[in-house]
Amino acid sequence: YQGSSSNQAPVPPKKADWELAIEAMATNMNSFTQETRAAQKNATASIKNLEIQVGQIAQQLTTSSRKSSKQHCH
Repeated sequence: YQGSSSNQAPVPPKKADWELAIEAMATNMNSFTQETRAAQKNATASIKNLEIQVGQIAQQLTTSSRKSSKQHCH
């Protein structure tokens, strides 16, 4: 017959404060990295949209100036 203490899982040793601090820092760094990547994706998408809009405006200005110059020539 074995005692009841053998049925219990061994208690892991308590971590030192510096170990807990490093684990917390690693968790925070992972969260920060994920947030930074998400923000970068959003910024990239915004820049792409702005590039498209500027291209559309440039085309409109070119078309508008051509029409305007043709009207003045006639």
